[in-house]
Amino acid sequence: MKNSLWAITLNQTSEERLEERVTSIVVYLAKTYKDCQWQVSDLDATGKYGGRLTLQLNDEEQVYLPSSDFLVILTEDGQVIDLEAVMLVNSQPIFKILIQDGSSVDVLGQGKLLPSEVLGEYEPSDPKLFLWN
Repeated sequence: MKNSLWAITLNQTSEERLEERVTSIVVYLAKTYKDCQWQVSDLDATGKYGGRLTLQLNDEEQVYLPSSDFLVILTEDGQVIDLEAVMLVNSQPIFKILIQDGSSVDVLGQGKLLPSEVLGEYEPSDPKLFLWN
């Protein structure tokens, strides 16, 4: 039996930094899935580490990061403008985070939806719109 797929778009207030919302999700996932890694296939970031990875991704299709390195991108001084990152557990994609234009955050997953205290306010979306399968 295949786990059910879901997709949501985070609702943000103008006072919130999207990186903070995404950080809380990544921290929760890192605690829940200890042996995970992040496959980053698109990144446009202005921080020191994020900027370096942005340049690296211009030459490579993707990079693989442990959660601790992925969190550096989200918490450093700078902005994440575009991001496509998939959390892999045993080489299987479980969650996907998409940031577009520095203002929209979509989270996709399999199985149970993450707790509302982790996600905050959101709107459900159709996972098929993201070609999430």
